[in-house]
Formats: sequence, structure tokens, C-alpha cells
Amino acid sequence: MAPELIIHDLLVESSSSKTSRDVYAFACTTVEILTLQPPFPDLRTDAAVIHSLMAGRRPSRPNDV
Repeated sequence: MAPELIIHDLLVESSSSKTSRDVYAFACTTVEILTLQPPFPDLRTDAAVIHSLMAGRRPSRPNDV
């Protein structure tokens, strides 16, 4: 995608997509605080986490929370 289109998409982003992203980030942070582990404890690098997310994998729910 052309850089000017990426910048346009970033500037014209809808508030609903920002809200859903914020809720997801808050949930991941909360799970990390409660379990003392990041959402993908088996993955060692940020690239591995991004690859997992792009493949549709989601963090598992902790059983003890």
C-alpha cells in the first residue's frame, strides 16, 4: 500500500476501532497483572506474537482468574 494511503488511514481512523483496540489492550494488561505472565508466555519475541495474532491465534483464558 502506498505510504500516503497508510497515513490517510491512520488520520481518518474511526473511533470505534480505537475503542476496541483500547479494550483489547486493557484486557491483555489486566490478564498480565493478575497472572504475572504476558498473554503469550510461550512466545519469546514480539515478531512471534505478531505472527500468531496475524494467524488468528488469541491468548488463552487463564483458568485461575
